[in-house]
Amino acid sequence: MIASGDWQSACLIELDRLFRPQREVLAVIQYGSTARPAGLDQWSDIDLLIVVQTGSISHFVPDMAWTRNLGQLFACETYVYDSRAVARLCFEDFRRLDAVFTSPDQLADIGQWGKAYLCGPIRVRFCKEASLLGYLQPTARPEPPGLSPEQFDTMVNRFWFGLMVAGTKVLRKDLVIGRHLALEAAQTCLVLEMVLRDRRAGTNFHREGGESNALAERFAGVGTGPGASGILDILDASAGEFDRLAEAWDVGYRRRSEPFAQWMQAVREALG
Repeated sequence: MIASGDWQSACLIELDRLFRPQREVLAVIQYGSTARPAGLDQWSDIDLLIVVQTGSISHFVPDMAWTRNLGQLFACETYVYDSRAVARLCFEDFRRLDAVFTSPDQLADIGQWGKAYLCGPIRVRFCKEASLLGYLQPTARPEPPGLSPEQFDTMVNRFWFGLMVAGTKVLRKDLVIGRHLALEAAQTCLVLEMVLRDRRAGTNFHREGGESNALAERFAGVGTGPGASGILDILDASAGEFDRLAEAWDVGYRRRSEPFAQWMQAVREALG
């Protein structure tokens, strides 16, 4: 059964019962949408910052045995950094939990983590060491990472080289790799729009979509044709969109869709 209604409140009680008795767990801090109930709905996940004793983070990530007390996992992602470990969990009833585990010595540098864990309202579920509360000060939302000039140049060259390879694969009747590379090109356009949106908004946190959805709409229906023709349609659409987006990112960008269109015409003629 899919969790609905205010499932977050019941799940938070379960989490308190799970973590509070554990000697290794020193504090649990609630942040994100559940810490600001306005606008909360069944699709909102639970965000927790969990402070554990130094040296015990590995007991929680990558060791995920503790999650069995909350239900059967449907899917998860885990990340381990020098300062923290992150477990992003989705249970079979589609409750979602993002748990960030850190230690007291790392908590002091939370403002340098590059993630805005404490940039909004927080709620201390419990804290066993009063000294930790001094580190739980609001932090500024970091600037979105964007793309360095080197990263942008790499994206540009990989994009156009990938389009050329995709067209060649289609000519060679390798439609599997051809479509894979074509979809990768469309995905690159979406990635570039995402970083442009971050730059316009000054943040990479977007609770809802906005004007960027127009790009997704323009790709709707592209490439649905059968065989080689559908793949080439994706390549054509991606080339034009990438030129537009790349110019928006860097005014010094050199457009390439026009010479690519001539090459694509030759590909289509060769396919007959």
